[in-house]
Amino acid sequence: MTFKAAKEFNTPVGNYCYYHISRETYPIGITQIKEGNSVYIMATPEKALCDLIANQPGINLRYKKEALEFLEENLRFDMDKFCQFNPEIFLAYAKNGKKSTSILTILKLLQHE
Repeated sequence: MTFKAAKEFNTPVGNYCYYHISRETYPIGITQIKEGNSVYIMATPEKALCDLIANQPGINLRYKKEALEFLEENLRFDMDKFCQFNPEIFLAYAKNGKKSTSILTILKLLQHE
């Protein structure tokens, strides 16, 4: 994700796609990691899921059953780990990002509503 222009890079290692995201949504769910003298940022699993939902065409999760099927069958999510996700990240993303209905459906599934 980037708040700059979207770009694609094809390298011998693999293909990389950077998708545009709003400046308001970009920092939600970003964590800073320090390893030795290096510092870098990485998306939390919650942010990665939100970014995927918000930026992949054809995903429209209106019902918890759809959301559960998407997580279990399409993404093969470990649902025990999903239950440990931070709901605040989904809530913040839904307030600022695209596809807020789908993100809120995921949040309802997480909170067992």
